[in-house]
Amino acid sequence: MELIYKDDWDEARRRIDAWWEGEIIDRVPIKITAPIQKREIKKDKSWSLSMDNLKGYFTDLQSDSSCLISPKDFNELILPSIEQQTEWIGRTMYHLDGPDAIRHLDSLLSLPKLSGIQWIPGAGSPPMSEWIPLLKRIQKAGKLQHLICQKGEVRKLLRELEPEGILLDTICGSMKEAIQLISEVRRWI
Repeated sequence: MELIYKDDWDEARRRIDAWWEGEIIDRVPIKITAPIQKREIKKDKSWSLSMDNLKGYFTDLQSDSSCLISPKDFNELILPSIEQQTEWIGRTMYHLDGPDAIRHLDSLLSLPKLSGIQWIPGAGSPPMSEWIPLLKRIQKAGKLQHLICQKGEVRKLLRELEPEGILLDTICGSMKEAIQLISEVRRWI
């Protein structure tokens, strides 16, 4: 993954570490991907690549097949493995993928060492900003959230949700758009 030099990179890293630790920071961490000087930017192969420079261990947990089973079967067959992984690894983010996986959310939220949830609405589903009640439920449980959204959704998400514990991930069409979005976010929160 290519990173451009940033004068405050150490501060950015400190803020991401603080986010993982559940500390209240003065602004929401936002990952924005934008073209730099007409160079092509390769897409991340995995949503977790944006986190790979963090101190300590991090992993994303998931079970996409969970959308095919009942909550009872999930709790018996899959949840114990997820819980065990949260015990082994300091920072864990569960990749909750699609509306059929929501039936397992309460079980996941009950895991004390699960750091957070990355909710993915799934193909054909409403955009991220239409899932506010679900996102508030995750927040109420005290879990971090990694939310991939359209640029136009950032304001609504920041208006409707508490900024603590949220990592917004969006794409802008240019560096100018990205800088403008960052400037607007500072006014919104």
